[in-house]
Amino acid sequence: MRAIRDFLFQDPLLKLISLFAGFFLWALLNFAQRVQTTLEKQIEVVGTRQELSYKLASKNATIRIAIAPGLDSKKFLKEIKAFVDVSGLGEGEYTLKVEIRGVTPIVVRVINIEPEFVKIKVIKAPEGGKKF
Repeated sequence: MRAIRDFLFQDPLLKLISLFAGFFLWALLNFAQRVQTTLEKQIEVVGTRQELSYKLASKNATIRIAIAPGLDSKKFLKEIKAFVDVSGLGEGEYTLKVEIRGVTPIVVRVINIEPEFVKIKVIKAPEGGKKF
């Protein structure tokens, strides 16, 4: 019991300052007004295999985000990427969810991704030929 009391009451000024700083940051991030913007990003295909060729029905995604104002937004926006993961897929046609990476959750919030799903056609790549 003494250990708990010592922990709670040692350095009370430092604990009080930490409490106010934490509350301030929480309030700033939860109640600050965010600026909405739209990005156009090319959809990347990750997890590809060399012997297969991949064709997306839609090459670009429109991403609507809300970002905290007053930050270097160009830095945060440049890091955002749209992608589909084709790991483990064989030949055929698939509908895959467009996913986002590079989003800093506290600063940037994704509102909408268009298209949310994209069709992809996977075929065997021609020997020494061109992929489509």
